[in-house]
Amino acid sequence: MWTSTPTIGPAPAKLSANGLPREVVRVFAVGDLRTRSTQNRVLGRTVRGDEDAIRGWVHEDGVSRPTAPDDVLGGAVLTLEDWQLTALDRFLGPGFRRVEVETVSGTTAWVFTPVV
Repeated sequence: MWTSTPTIGPAPAKLSANGLPREVVRVFAVGDLRTRSTQNRVLGRTVRGDEDAIRGWVHEDGVSRPTAPDDVLGGAVLTLEDWQLTALDRFLGPGFRRVEVETVSGTTAWVFTPVV
């Protein structure tokens, strides 16, 4: 009878279709980025986010932008794969850029804001 001793080690990395490790990224989402229709169209699936907020930001006229430090913008942190972040970049186009923010809960995430 063949037996083996189990190996204890880190869990295997999740691999993408091309066999490379998947990177996990977080995006702070408000507005259309939180809707099922936009998520399905751009990300290929609906992503459930964790409710959170960022300080010093507002969402007006369909865009998020930095403002006074006492402003608080509510939204959700979406956990995505790196290819989905690239898909969001393409969807939003060259008129938007990513800014790294820290949420109220302490999570580091990207937020999209217009290029000025």
